[in-house]
Amino acid sequence: IAADQGTRNLLPLTDDLPLCLLPIVDCRCTILDCTLEFLVSNGVHEIYIYSGFRTESVRKHVNEKWKCSFRNIQTEIQIVSTDGVISLGDILRDAESKGFIKSDFILL
Repeated sequence: IAADQGTRNLLPLTDDLPLCLLPIVDCRCTILDCTLEFLVSNGVHEIYIYSGFRTESVRKHVNEKWKCSFRNIQTEIQIVSTDGVISLGDILRDAESKGFIKSDFILL
């Protein structure tokens, strides 16, 4: 998941929050929550979240809201800090170099 690469397109909404932690109206969840829920409910077992802006906020959110939810299912979430990674191509190169891509994958 390309969570946030530090783009400033939605200022002032993203002054203090990364894009992926913005709430969705009438949903009581964030963009990241909806994405994780979709992936888990469709059987994805490994999830890598690439974050280049306020990575600790993303890590804290995932640890508080999602880590305990995955105790009964086989899903692993890893937060990857991406200083200097600014495009989807950069994320693909980084994921390949770290061995994250082992077979078919989805990049969101």
